[in-house]
Amino acid sequence: MGSGKTVFLKLLGKELQNRGHDVYMTNSLEMDSYELGYFHKLAEKAGSKTVVLLIDEAQKNVNCKHWIDLLKGGKPHNLLILSVGTAKMNFDSPQFDKKYPREGDMFPVFFTADDLPELIAYFHKDQPD
Repeated sequence: MGSGKTVFLKLLGKELQNRGHDVYMTNSLEMDSYELGYFHKLAEKAGSKTVVLLIDEAQKNVNCKHWIDLLKGGKPHNLLILSVGTAKMNFDSPQFDKKYPREGDMFPVFFTADDLPELIAYFHKDQPD
């Protein structure tokens, strides 16, 4: 909580809307309230326009009825799914311990509007406009 996940999604969504994409935002707990196929219908209505579905707190509903539909084959080509969440780690992770061997190496990440240009540049570098 407080790391900037939701702020990041909202800022990214605003930028994507400014670029002409249809952007929808929800959180994983609300997703089950939508009928199966709902997100596919949004993409079909958009025609050739890209539809971006931003999903906040993905870890809170890992059994959502939509995940298989959205993340496996058969998803419309113009539907892009972006989600944020936090991993729940109830076990020791040797890989994590190698990467962050001392407690002092851990730090929180906070995103602000000032960070958005750098984040967009990083994720957009290999993508055509």
